[in-house]
Amino acid sequence: MKKSEKTEITVFKIIEAAMNEFGKSGYTGGTVNNICKAGINKGLLYHNFAGKNELYLTCLNRSCKKLMQYIQKRNGTKNLESYMAARMDFFNEYPNEAHIFFEALLNPLEPLQSFPLLLELSLPLQKCRFTLHLSLAELPSPPHQPQLYPL
Repeated sequence: MKKSEKTEITVFKIIEAAMNEFGKSGYTGGTVNNICKAGINKGLLYHNFAGKNELYLTCLNRSCKKLMQYIQKRNGTKNLESYMAARMDFFNEYPNEAHIFFEALLNPLEPLQSFPLLLELSLPLQKCRFTLHLSLAELPSPPHQPQLYPL
């Protein structure tokens, strides 16, 4: 086996272990030591990644790419309804990726602008929220306040 193939396999194993750790514990709760408990050599981890931060961002990037591929495969780009259905199916099927994705949106390590794919994936949600807000604002106010009767 070539050295490049061994390195590829090692990196894959590290990322798989990190996906499990960050998917269950998040960035803050996840530790390199727990990742190494999955049979990963700590020296090899640090040889391939600068540290926990870089490893987490690699997992985030992988999660976003996997989600985008899933949505495209399911024709989730036709309309908002098919997009949201594909997303929900993905998050149910891949809970670790879901946890990493939503944690990055809610508590980003870096400005979201440095993750264009994450922004692109969250844009339909923002559009949906904006549309819903507009729809609610356009509702006519009720003609009168409902009367509350004591029970």
